[in-house]
Amino acid sequence: MLPSSLAHLTLYALLSSDTLSQRSAILISGFCLLASRTVFIRISNVPSPDLVTSITRVVAASAFEVFESAVLMHDDVIDRSEIRRGKPSAFIALGNNHTGKSRAICLGDSGLITAVCMLDRTENSKIRQYITHIFLRTISGELADIDVAEKREIRDNDVIAAFIEKTATYTVLGPSICGALLAGQTTEQAEQLLTDFAVNAGVAFQIKDDLLGIYGNEKIIGKTVNGDIAEGKKSLLVSHF
Repeated sequence: MLPSSLAHLTLYALLSSDTLSQRSAILISGFCLLASRTVFIRISNVPSPDLVTSITRVVAASAFEVFESAVLMHDDVIDRSEIRRGKPSAFIALGNNHTGKSRAICLGDSGLITAVCMLDRTENSKIRQYITHIFLRTISGELADIDVAEKREIRDNDVIAAFIEKTATYTVLGPSICGALLAGQTTEQAEQLLTDFAVNAGVAFQIKDDLLGIYGNEKIIGKTVNGDIAEGKKSLLVSHF
């Protein structure tokens, strides 16, 4: 059985998700963990190669979804963002005080561990190692983003480097390379092309996200507006003023 904290995490992530794909992945991850001994026993015991690949894909995609929900719980505490996906952020929903923040941090921790544990359901060592690497890079990027905010003077390169590690890595780069690994398309050229695309797409996404965080409509974008300004976050926009 899942500890109650992990069950709560899955429930909260499910209720706060805004797309069918997110809800499906989160539900799958929840069932994967709840029934891991009977359904996702060990991939090595499943006879069909096609089924092995299919389950690995589902587990990898679900791990990314659970990781995202967990890391965003931490991110909202750090950024003091009260709205996430059009609903109260975890720390607001769980108390809107020190206790609420503490609960959100603990649930986020549980989610991070859960995402890693899910990877044990596959015998594909390359997938396990790569996704774990992506998770660690993302957390490192969060730290870099915090450090940039503390600097009096910032350069565009500092901000973009944080964008790459914090955002591009887990939103585009990780899933793209992971998909290539699962498809057996792991040539050096293919990986470089995917990396170039993913880094640029991820940075563009974060720049647009920062602009929406200042000029966007909270009801439309579903997250707190002006949170970056209140936090004193050093975005590319701020660096040019």
